[in-house]
Amino acid sequence: QILAHLDHPSIAKLLDGGTTPDGRPYFVMDFIAGTPIDEYCDGAKLTVRERLKLFLRVCSAVQYAHENFIVHRDIKPANILVSVDGQVKLLDFGIAKLLDPDTLISEETTVYLQMMTPEFASPEQLRNMPATAASDTWSLGVLLFVLLTGQKPFQFERPEPHHIYDLIRNSAPPLASAVGMRKRELAGDLDNILMMALRFEPERRYRSVAALASDIEKHLAELPVSAREDRWRYRAGKFVRRHKAAVLGAGFAIVALAVGSVTTAWEAHVAERERERAEQRFGDVRRVADSLLFDVHDALRGVEGAGVARRMVLERALAFFDNLARDAAGDLALERELGHAYERAGDIQMQAGDAAGAEASYLKAARMREGITNAGKTDDEARRDLISNYSKLSDAAWARGRTNDAVDYAAKGLALSRAVAKEGRASQADRTRLATDYLDYGFKLAALPGRREEGIANCRQAVRLFRRLAAEKPVDPQLARIAAAAFERTAELLQSDPATRDEAARLRAAAGAPAFSGARVAPHIAETP
Repeated sequence: QILAHLDHPSIAKLLDGGTTPDGRPYFVMDFIAGTPIDEYCDGAKLTVRERLKLFLRVCSAVQYAHENFIVHRDIKPANILVSVDGQVKLLDFGIAKLLDPDTLISEETTVYLQMMTPEFASPEQLRNMPATAASDTWSLGVLLFVLLTGQKPFQFERPEPHHIYDLIRNSAPPLASAVGMRKRELAGDLDNILMMALRFEPERRYRSVAALASDIEKHLAELPVSAREDRWRYRAGKFVRRHKAAVLGAGFAIVALAVGSVTTAWEAHVAERERERAEQRFGDVRRVADSLLFDVHDALRGVEGAGVARRMVLERALAFFDNLARDAAGDLALERELGHAYERAGDIQMQAGDAAGAEASYLKAARMREGITNAGKTDDEARRDLISNYSKLSDAAWARGRTNDAVDYAAKGLALSRAVAKEGRASQADRTRLATDYLDYGFKLAALPGRREEGIANCRQAVRLFRRLAAEKPVDPQLARIAAAAFERTAELLQSDPATRDEAARLRAAAGAPAFSGARVAPHIAETP
């Protein structure tokens, strides 16, 4: 079910699943006509910069999966296809392995080892330990090394996991700049980025895939990266390369300001201390969110008698977040981190059937994000996070039978979604989100006394928007599936009134048309309580 709800342009969509008449399980997924990413890069003769931009799309897909509690565990070129027009698709979140009859044996370790590719697996996977987000970061590091140099960072005589583990444990990967044909382009930032992604100890790698991607984006923008020692000469060199003319013109001003250098140095020292404290707090939030809510909590899933332990883990994490939140006022970066942490906690509570707890956590996340969006400048990321946040709040209230509150939250999400979609930089995803929010709001509004017609009007607006989107991209199967589900949901409301049953029938017919057939995953709408 989690995999079915992954909705990202660079992730192959899971469409359906079931069991054949003779008892064999199957999954139905998007058909992707493409080439493995390493072959695509070499065949298209992409530059280092172009390869990095393509790799960033892979990072975006993996980070999205992590945010939805999914670790890929088998990132490698064969699982990342690139179409002729340059679209990246990440495949196989362990699904194919579940369908392999050879893996259905009793020895757990053997099953686990078959769910990875040793040459791209992290040290902890090779030791048969649980895969985490840090494991995917290692595999991404290996992938990036291959894309930039044409070879793997470690050369193995034998493919056995224990042999590879011993080699990795006892040796460091070579510098990318010392391998292949692009030595000058890879020296410096990219060497350091790769070395940080390929650190043997998981805790010393990038704290998340987003952090790895951030360093690559900084490198492309000629900004200092976190993987390199933060020396003054390094930062200055980056600045000079970006602003050569301005640096020459500022020479006399620098001499004049030298008189105040002692005071400036002290202020810089204080600022650096504050920066380090802030980074430590960010690290604390990420470590608790990733370690407690992602690793420990999920490791206890399915363990008999572990329900109390899982609740305790979640309670301790929330108490920690609450303590940090008291000091976060005005610290936009920390508020952003706490917003993600609270939302992750709410997702876990919702999955466990604790709608009241989930609503409380989602509300705390919303307060953080509202603070960011009201801070005096437009923050597109925070606004999009807040739209999703309101939707989850609405679903939690709906699950508790509090229909009025569910409608109010849905209305807030719709208003913000409309504001984002009206702007010139609104993406197709923003417009699809708007159509889905119209549908979610309308369907819930129709449940209130005297608001049925108003609710139906909003659902009809959703149908119009989905038709327009589908006309713009008639070959987008994912959009077609969502649109078909919207038609079906609107038809449900229209069916109860004899005057609108013909309209309901037309919508159901449209949903079943070839362009919209196969709608298996409905858009974001909570079921009726």
